[in-house]
Amino acid sequence: MICKEDESSVMQVCIPDRLYFRIRDVAKILHVKPYVLRYWESEFSVIQPKKSNSGHRVYQRSDVETLALVRHLLYEERYSLEGAKKRLAELKKEGTLKKLKLQVLGSGVKLLDSEELSTVFPEVSQKQAGSLPSEQIKSLVLDLRQMLEVDVSDLFGN
Repeated sequence: MICKEDESSVMQVCIPDRLYFRIRDVAKILHVKPYVLRYWESEFSVIQPKKSNSGHRVYQRSDVETLALVRHLLYEERYSLEGAKKRLAELKKEGTLKKLKLQVLGSGVKLLDSEELSTVFPEVSQKQAGSLPSEQIKSLVLDLRQMLEVDVSDLFGN
């Protein structure tokens, strides 16, 4: 999990070590409302989450990192929307977009223990943060399958 603590407001951005995220998870991670993410998606061309067959947004880790950078530019560096767009375009053109993402997020890299994890994501129990029983794994696979509407049964021999 990557965490960045904002000095001015003690806000912490923690990105769990996962590949895919739902919009409500990203909103919780970035401390914004889901409608803000949808608005940023319409304003910033670099934000293009995939959509599942059911039309739900599915964000990859790189999308969340980009959104964290957008949040940083807008809320912490106080760029206007136009200014943030220009800055992102400059960074992309210069090839330093990834470097700044790492700088913004990497300054506070921290692995959360199970107690801290349950504070950030209360729906994750201490058991889930440690080793998972097979029933919970199957449940998580079913949730993931439903979210992505992908047949992953061949991966688990079902």
